[in-house]
Amino acid sequence: MRTVFMLFCAIQVFGGTINAQHADPHAFQQRGFVNNGIGEKCWFSQQYFKHKPYFLVESLKDIQGQELRVVTFDNPKCMRDNLAGFDTDVSRMLNLRMINLRISSWYVETYVIKDTRFDVDNLRPNGKYEARGKCIQSEAYPSKGIAVDYVTSGQSITHVHHAMALGGCGSAK
Repeated sequence: MRTVFMLFCAIQVFGGTINAQHADPHAFQQRGFVNNGIGEKCWFSQQYFKHKPYFLVESLKDIQGQELRVVTFDNPKCMRDNLAGFDTDVSRMLNLRMINLRISSWYVETYVIKDTRFDVDNLRPNGKYEARGKCIQSEAYPSKGIAVDYVTSGQSITHVHHAMALGGCGSAK
């Protein structure tokens, strides 16, 4: 059953459009969808901010060049914690996995980290330069990670802030 679900995830996670070529480091997907844990399409829009130090510790707030992207789900209840047939913890885990698969796929292409996968099932503490959120660690490169912060309302994930982590993720717990 897990193999079938993982295959479904791999096929379904890549819907949407990109506004520029993959080689452009500023390319990002403006509109698209992420399937939630039971396969419903959760449509989103995404904004790009060139100099928005959302994740950075106070001493680095003036740094230039940190790029932030914010995914906003059109239907705030689509990424809910009470998916049919699953308890709250399983629903949240499935939804986080689907979101993390989508987000990590953008960074592999955008930053040309060849043959790299991100460990989307093991959210780590943020790195020493990030003041909030969690971190998705590269499996091959310890200095590469993606800072993520999931914004919730009620029992649903409504927004996801993400950016390259400066210096990688913190140590696994």
